[in-house]
Amino acid sequence: MIIVTTILKIIPIILLAFSSFAIASNPASSSSERHSLTEGSRALQFQIGSNFQLSHFQGNVISYKRHRTDHSAWRVGVSLGGSLSWSDIENEDIRLSDGNTVVQEAEQTGRNLEITIRPQLQRYLPAGRVIRPYFSYGALAGYSYEFSESKAYSGQQESAVLRNERENTQHGVSMGVTANYGVEWFATSSISFLAEYGADLFYRYSNVESVQDTYNVVGEQEMERRSSGTMHELLLSPRSVRFGISAYF
Repeated sequence: MIIVTTILKIIPIILLAFSSFAIASNPASSSSERHSLTEGSRALQFQIGSNFQLSHFQGNVISYKRHRTDHSAWRVGVSLGGSLSWSDIENEDIRLSDGNTVVQEAEQTGRNLEITIRPQLQRYLPAGRVIRPYFSYGALAGYSYEFSESKAYSGQQESAVLRNERENTQHGVSMGVTANYGVEWFATSSISFLAEYGADLFYRYSNVESVQDTYNVVGEQEMERRSSGTMHELLLSPRSVRFGISAYF
């Protein structure tokens, strides 16, 4: 594990050093380019993590790139996540004095959804036919939704009534810009390895609403409490070096 981690840390440094040498020497391009940086070429990109496991590069749904010219490309990453959860917990307390059973039951449900899109324009700098430095810039947009509901019942067995009910809803919107710098090394004309730095600067808005109802021992509503709030954030999120692989087709 230590050896693999060390290798993954060293490889980006080696690639960056080679790119600097390639820019300095700046050899003329030959007619038999090894790379696939041609108009219309496409690629899927994957991140290489520890133990050489592949994961998402720009998005967990897809990280896709298409060349508009020999020196520039559009690339996009799409991330999508969500979950559903529910639970039902019941406690029974038996009074020894009269043998009556008091029931307390709690129900909880929740769901959330999150999506992020990162379109970027990527430009390659002049260099050799094997190692190509590049930079990219673009936008990011995201939306998140989260909902949770809880209900609490209590009372005699088989006659428990609703005592407390609560709902929480949160919506979030993110908008910003993103930029990256890296190098791409072509092992073959269809496979390349890349090392990349980057950072995101974005604004995030969140809105939270909460409703809570309480009931008496016979199930009649006693109180309704409503609350809401908003949050505004401006975030700068730098990313450490990530190592990836591109498959051209």
